[in-house]
Amino acid sequence: MKTSLASIDKIKSLSKQLKGMGKIALAFSGGVDSTFLLALAKQAGPEKLLAITVASQFFTREENLLAKKLADTMGVEHICLDLDILGEAQVVRNTPERCYFCKTRIFSLVRKTAIKHKIDTLLHAVNVDDLGDYRPGLAAARELGFMAPLVEAGFSKKEIRECSRQMGLETWDLPS
Repeated sequence: MKTSLASIDKIKSLSKQLKGMGKIALAFSGGVDSTFLLALAKQAGPEKLLAITVASQFFTREENLLAKKLADTMGVEHICLDLDILGEAQVVRNTPERCYFCKTRIFSLVRKTAIKHKIDTLLHAVNVDDLGDYRPGLAAARELGFMAPLVEAGFSKKEIRECSRQMGLETWDLPS
């Protein structure tokens, strides 16, 4: 399967956007979307690029190792932070808003770490398909100043997988 012309145009647009950002910190899970965004950010050659992973009880040891391996393979500085998310009462209550509180804690840690590294451009790898679901965590990201360049470029999960496969990214077929 070849990358569509529309996807190529989106990659060009996204790469141009990333190139102009200067210093970037990416909330990096090592999943399909964040790996794709990290790879494009690395290719764009920003002044500084930092991948920040937040490991919690919701994030397996294997996922953590994969995130580290992917960042290392791309030659991107990677920081992994530990978070006891089950120590957060608003998350444990398991209400429909739990994701908001979880993402608020995660993105706050990423933001704090980015600031320590003198980075003020914060990214997360949400795609347009994510906008159709009830995702209270997206509000947390916006409130904390995170940009969603995959959404701005119009990338769907299918397009991200297709482009990732074409780029040789090992995460292209990871389950969501």
